[in-house]
Amino acid sequence: MPENGQLNVAFVDIGHASMQVCIVGEKKQWQDSLPKPANLVLLSAEIRKKVEVVHRFCKPILMKPKPAKPVTPPAPPSPTSSGSEQQLNPA
Repeated sequence: MPENGQLNVAFVDIGHASMQVCIVGEKKQWQDSLPKPANLVLLSAEIRKKVEVVHRFCKPILMKPKPAKPVTPPAPPSPTSSGSEQQLNPA
């Protein structure tokens, strides 16, 4: 966790995407089990549409610039002991 206690979190719902992958997988299995001259179950237009949905969702997130790193001011120099200071117990 960052030192200042702030935690930036982005939530992305991938449930829809995983559901679509399952659906396409099932349709592909179904298509593979059918004879070659049968009507198509899985069309390339459907796959392109799914890809477009993912791109439309992800592109704004990917195009956002990264947040700038916070600039910490340099620490002031600490006083150092030098010969100009007087000693308290001269002996």
